[in-house]
Amino acid sequence: MKTLSLFAFISALFCFFTISSNASDHREHKAHSHGIAKLNISIEKDVIEANLDIPGMDLVGFEGKAKTKEHKDRLKKVTELLTKDYNLFLIDESAGCNVIKRKLDSDSHDHGAGHSEYEYEIEYKCKDIAKVKELDVNIFRDIESLNKVTVQLVTEKIQKEVKLNRTSSKVEL
Repeated sequence: MKTLSLFAFISALFCFFTISSNASDHREHKAHSHGIAKLNISIEKDVIEANLDIPGMDLVGFEGKAKTKEHKDRLKKVTELLTKDYNLFLIDESAGCNVIKRKLDSDSHDHGAGHSEYEYEIEYKCKDIAKVKELDVNIFRDIESLNKVTVQLVTEKIQKEVKLNRTSSKVEL
């Protein structure tokens, strides 16, 4: 998908310049924030792809790898929910969008000092993508500790960054 490739390229450039300009910050432990997630959205033709990076504490209620039975059970429950019947977005029903892929990287990405993030991917195929005027990010309703989401949106026509919060959870297309 051309848009997804363009998005990956732009994201890589952004990461490179962020790392280069903050090299001194990376020698020390980078500040780890709970309640803040990153969401990348790509829309091309009739497909909406999304990738959410979310702190482990917010998603599963603990940091690092699941070691105890309680942590393993909680991770299993969250994984089942997100990979079986969860909709990351509330989308106008007239667009006829259906989830065709859901995946949670349940092996947390450890960022040192016990901090971790999970990566959630979801993909929708829509019958009439022109009817999708906004994406209402549903995750705020389900994760009480989540306060902010930074969204990078790439479509065939636009590219923008949007900051969402509990009272403003919609990405306008």
